[in-house]
Amino acid sequence: MPAMIEVEGLRKRYRTRRGPVEAVAGIDLRVEAGEFVGYAGPNGAGKSTTVKIMSGILLPSAGRVVVDGLVPYQERKRLARRIGVVFGQRSQLWWDLPLSDSFDLVRYLYRMPAATWRRRLDELAGLLDLGPLLPQPVRTLSLGQRMRAELAAAVLPAPRVLFLDEPTIGLDIEAKAAVRGFLEDDVVPALDGPKRFHARVAANVLAIVGREQLPRVLGFMLDEAEFLSPYGVRAVSRYHKDHPYALHLDGMEHRVDYEPAESASGLFGGNSNWRGPVWFPVNYLLVESLQKFHHFYGNTLKVPCPTGSETALNLWQVAAELSRRLTRIFLRDADGRRPVYGGAETFQRDPHWRDLVLFYEYFHGDNGAGIGASHQTGWTGLVAKLLQQSGER
Repeated sequence: MPAMIEVEGLRKRYRTRRGPVEAVAGIDLRVEAGEFVGYAGPNGAGKSTTVKIMSGILLPSAGRVVVDGLVPYQERKRLARRIGVVFGQRSQLWWDLPLSDSFDLVRYLYRMPAATWRRRLDELAGLLDLGPLLPQPVRTLSLGQRMRAELAAAVLPAPRVLFLDEPTIGLDIEAKAAVRGFLEDDVVPALDGPKRFHARVAANVLAIVGREQLPRVLGFMLDEAEFLSPYGVRAVSRYHKDHPYALHLDGMEHRVDYEPAESASGLFGGNSNWRGPVWFPVNYLLVESLQKFHHFYGNTLKVPCPTGSETALNLWQVAAELSRRLTRIFLRDADGRRPVYGGAETFQRDPHWRDLVLFYEYFHGDNGAGIGASHQTGWTGLVAKLLQQSGER
C-alpha cells in the first residue's frame, strides 16, 4: 500500500554569489497514514524548504516527491484541497478582518457544506479556546492566540495531511503547551471526525536533518569579511559594502547596502538600523544556540573560527569567542579606551565619566561604538550574563 508521503533523493539547490548552495541534500522520507512525524534540524538545514516542496510551493532540483498520490509541483491545486499547512512565520489569516471572516473564507475556498463547517468550527473553537476571539480583528490577537487560530484554519477543512513548520515559534511556555496539547490529544479527531480512538497521538518518528549544512551556515557567519566583526555578528554582511544588493523593479532601483552605523535613510529605521550594526539580542541568541548545539555534537563537530583560519573550534568554543567579541565593546583596550564610546573623548578620558558605562541600542559594525538610545539595559544588559559565563568557565 502506498505511503501517505514518499520522498526519495530530494534535493534543492540555489544560486548564490559564492556559487550553488544545496539547501536540501538527498533526503529520503516515508510517512504512513496516521503517523505523526517530527522533522528536526538546525537553522538553515532545509526543513522549511522541504515542507514547501512537499506542499507544492517550491520546485525540487532533483528527486521524487509524492503526497497522497499526487506530485506536489505538478498537481498543486488538487493537493491544496487535501493538505493543511501552518508556517510559524507566515499567516493565512486576514489581518484587519475579524477572525471569523478568515474561517468563513476557508469554507468558501474548500467548498465546505455550511452545516459541516459550523460543526467543525464549533469543535475547534472549543478545543483551542477561540470562541471569544472570533469577532476580534486578527491584528489585535496575541501571538499565542494567532497561532491557535492558524492551526484551526489549517485543520478546519479536514485535510488528509497536515504540515506544521515551526508552529510554536516565539510562543511563551503556556501557549506552547496549549498547541502541543492540541496536536497530541486532538489533532486526529479534528482531522478525521468521529474516529476518536485515534486521539492519543505521539511523535513516533524523529527525522534528523544531516549536520553537513551547519558548517556551511557558520562559514558565512564566522567570516570576518562577511558577518563576523571584532565586536560580534553584524546584521548584514560587510560583503554588501562593495557589492550592494540591487533590485530593479518598475524603473526603480531598490538597494540593500552594508551600513554599519545609523541608517542613511529614515525609511529603513533612521537611528534603528538593521542593515549592518551589531545588535545584542540576536547575538545573545546565537551564543545560546551554539551552546545547545555543542551539548548535542560535543567535540565531534568543529569549524574554522574565524573562517579561513587554521584554528578549528567546537561550537562551545565558537560561542565563547563570540561572547569575548561582544564583551570587548565595553572593556578598556590596551590604550585604556572603551570601543562603546567611540570618539567621545569626555567618556574616554575624563575620570568622572569614563567608568559610567552606557548600554546603547546597537553598535557600529566595524568599530563597536554605541549608537541609538543609550538606556537599552533590557537587551544590551545581557552582556552581564556573558561576562558571568566567562567567569564560570
